[in-house]
Amino acid sequence: MLLKRKYLFGTTILAGVMMASAPALAQNAGQTQDPQAQETTVEEIVVTGSRIRRDPTNAPTPLIQVEREALLTTGQSTVIDYLATIPALSNSLVPSDTTGSGLNDGGLDFANLRSLGTGRTLTLVDGRRHVGSSAGTLSVDVSTIPRLLIENIEIITGGASSIYGADAVAGVLNFILRDDFEGVEFDVNYGQINQNGEATRRASLLVGANLLDDRLNVYAFGEYEKADMVTSFDVDWINEDPRLIGIDSDPTARPSDGFLDNELFFGLNRMDRPRWGQVTVANGQQASPLNDPDIPFFSCFGAGGFTYNASCYSVNPGYTWWFDPGQGTARLADFGQRIGNTGAQRPFNYGGDGVNAADFSTASRFPEIESKRYQAGFTFSILPNVNLSGEYKFVQEDTFDISQPTFFNIYLDDTAYGTNGTPGAFYSTGSWDLRWSDNAFLPQNVKNAIATNLLNRYGQPTATAPGAFLGQVLVQQAQYVSFGPDRTQDNSREVERYVIGLDGDFDNLLFFRNVGWDVGYTRGEMNNINAERGLDAQRFLLASDAVVDTAGVLGTPGAIVCRATRSDALGINTADINRGGTLQATQYGQDSIDQCAPLNIFGAGNQSAEALAYIDATIRVRQKNISEQALVNVSGQLWDFWGAGPIGLAVGYEARREYTEGVGRSADTAGRRLFMNTG
Repeated sequence: MLLKRKYLFGTTILAGVMMASAPALAQNAGQTQDPQAQETTVEEIVVTGSRIRRDPTNAPTPLIQVEREALLTTGQSTVIDYLATIPALSNSLVPSDTTGSGLNDGGLDFANLRSLGTGRTLTLVDGRRHVGSSAGTLSVDVSTIPRLLIENIEIITGGASSIYGADAVAGVLNFILRDDFEGVEFDVNYGQINQNGEATRRASLLVGANLLDDRLNVYAFGEYEKADMVTSFDVDWINEDPRLIGIDSDPTARPSDGFLDNELFFGLNRMDRPRWGQVTVANGQQASPLNDPDIPFFSCFGAGGFTYNASCYSVNPGYTWWFDPGQGTARLADFGQRIGNTGAQRPFNYGGDGVNAADFSTASRFPEIESKRYQAGFTFSILPNVNLSGEYKFVQEDTFDISQPTFFNIYLDDTAYGTNGTPGAFYSTGSWDLRWSDNAFLPQNVKNAIATNLLNRYGQPTATAPGAFLGQVLVQQAQYVSFGPDRTQDNSREVERYVIGLDGDFDNLLFFRNVGWDVGYTRGEMNNINAERGLDAQRFLLASDAVVDTAGVLGTPGAIVCRATRSDALGINTADINRGGTLQATQYGQDSIDQCAPLNIFGAGNQSAEALAYIDATIRVRQKNISEQALVNVSGQLWDFWGAGPIGLAVGYEARREYTEGVGRSADTAGRRLFMNTG
């Protein structure tokens, strides 16, 4: 789907009149001023947040100035990290905030004044607009502004919407760049961002020269930066997984029974969702007495029979089967020293089977970033009081991060469909039914356990007694629970910006004095492609439903094939449980049947390269921003009223166009059921 938005802020005329107050100091009649104090003067300039030339010490809005030296001597790796130490900017977007399920945001550095949002904080460069780095917004990526060229940063922490518009409600950051640099400046930075050694590395070069009797200044800037990815396993406190585990539940009548309810544990194994799965056969548990309700009451049966209650698939000794990596075999899970006494699902232990709980969180805590930044510009004095300036910028930034893995809850249920059928529905993107008795990869001992499974039934507990045993029922049901392949994002962003301008000043013009003027045109363009990688859930379903082609329908007796491929060869249609109808009715569906590669979902290391390639899916989001600004500003001063200072006058004209377009996820998804970062 192609989405386009156009914003044309037509023409804006800005005018301001100010009465500049002159401070008056009371003195005794015979008192004289210090000569040095008499010689001290403050130049009148245009301050960010006002079009009027004035003394910056009496600006009407709160102004913070960040000097060049502060940026270069800070221990922070990036400009945004330093700015985030200022209380008004503490909630700014930094690279570590851009991992997870958010799309097209990898590595962005957005200023956020007073936590009102990056879209309400205006970022300028030399008082001019800069193209936004996120589609449909005006938010400027601070990392695209050359660090070595920054002279200072003026920050207005009060609203400036009367001057700049609604996107300056929170305030303004104006990056003032150096325009007279001469010489060579080389800067190398290495910063360790995690104690395991992950680091950022940056090399920057700035070259400038004055020519034509100092009338022309030219400069060129280049920078390369690379940052290592930091994963959850690299961060000690996440890797150690401090976790409060329930060890006692209080009865409703006595909210505090005198026993500790929770205890803090570290470094636990978690066994309910390992990579490529475990299988738990349906089981019941005896509920605890109501005066100590550690294990709650639940029923696996209703009027219609077995209820598929999630508690009926809780991991339990004697019912949970574990797959050792790369072995293709299964064994009953080792629960080691089981930790936790409350709830039906108690998956934590020491010394038994399980995985590090860090695998359950977002994998990347800081994205992998590679950036290349270039800028060149000039300032030429055409006349003593008229200057021509221009600049060109190109920035390329590539980021990569890993979010939480794909995850599956698959019901092993022979009653769902027949030997040549198809699962009836997706319960969610990662949940459906799968036949177990003829699955080619499920180990025989697990099949035997499901086939002979007797589920213990218990009644409701009383105040002092646990639920009574009611007998056993044959329930040939099990659940496969797993993490699957990773979900990743590979983001590529390019920013280009052109600026051309004329400016000058006059001491006197007609009845105005201290007159300044400027004319300029700015154009910026941002192009972003985000490659989001996950898997095709419908293909995963088809590949996991693998059977043995005993009769050799597809040519080789005894070969392991996809059930859907064998059924198609027998002339039996396969239901399309995503779109409806049959898979054979669409080219995608027929290709999915013809190309299906059997997938062993039982145990890590048992998956073939062909099967993983078959289920793999990548979609792209393409975004573009274009920003154009043409402006004319004139400011000066009139006469002095009653000794209170001259009247300041400013008139401005601005024509601005903001354009954005995007090709969303649906263009590449094309109706497929995909398991991606956003579901």
